Amino acid sequence: MEILAGYFAILLPTPPQKVEDKLKEIKECEKKVENTLSCMNVLIRKYRKKKRM
Repeated sequence: MEILAGYFAILLPTPPQKVEDKLKEIKECEKKVENTLSCMNVLIRKYRKKKRM
């Protein structure tokens, strides 16, 4: 459940056309990273960096 919450935390502030890009990003990341949680941490870090700029 908390994984889904993480996904939504990333997707909520995102306009609909970008949500699909994010989902693709998540899926590609999951292919590369077997552990979904570490994948989420990577995405959240990237997202936070973007937000700061």
